[in-house]
Amino acid sequence: SGDFGSFVASLRNLGMNVTSASPTYATVEGYLPISQLPTLAQLPQTIAASPNYKVLTRSVGAGDNEADQSMNTSTVRQQTGLDGTGVTVGVISDSVSVVNGGLADSVKTGDLPSNVNVVKEGPSGSTDEGRAMLENIHDMAPGAGLAFATGGGGVFDFAQQIQNLANAGASVIVDDLGILNEPFFQDGVISQAITTVTRNKNVAYFSAIGNTGAGAGYLSTFRGVDSSVGNIGSGRYMNFNPDPSGTSLTQLPITLTAPTTI
Repeated sequence: SGDFGSFVASLRNLGMNVTSASPTYATVEGYLPISQLPTLAQLPQTIAASPNYKVLTRSVGAGDNEADQSMNTSTVRQQTGLDGTGVTVGVISDSVSVVNGGLADSVKTGDLPSNVNVVKEGPSGSTDEGRAMLENIHDMAPGAGLAFATGGGGVFDFAQQIQNLANAGASVIVDDLGILNEPFFQDGVISQAITTVTRNKNVAYFSAIGNTGAGAGYLSTFRGVDSSVGNIGSGRYMNFNPDPSGTSLTQLPITLTAPTTI
């Protein structure tokens, strides 16, 4: 731990703005002047360094909030009297109050209450996607408490903000971020933080899933066909063949290209 502390001190001496430091993972995140990268590489404790990739928000553009109608939450409020009172919803996105007048603008228009708990604001140049999410939530559950924390400070800071929102009383946490350098085949620190708050603090956590391929995912009308699929058995399945006169296709093939040996 002493060596790790001296390493963090060395980084700060290079002018690094340290945003998070994890002795458990022997990893430091922050912002370092580019001119100091050669010196960083020569420090004896440095094993590797990589960019802190900007998070991807799952925004859908400007528009009226249709979630209240599409999810029938207006009907829930009318028939049950439930409006989120007693529940705090935590939001993780890029920022909440750095664009134009920020939260004050949303309070002025009545889209948000004046008591949003900003646990940690996002960096300048962000889009206030978090404010848009909060406005949607406030429409659906106007009695709920609202809290925000940025997920744009790196994966370790993201994980810490999940803990911070739970500690601030959020029993529901949502995020709309895509992290470019998350591990594929095992839980990273963000997933571990989610597991911790859901198990230990009974938090319900919801994360947006985005399709970022060239085709932006698959979208089609359901074409039902009676068939049998693998070991699942007989039933009503999706016919992936759009040609009604063609052969039914109830399974999508996956084609793998053999690796090239060098």
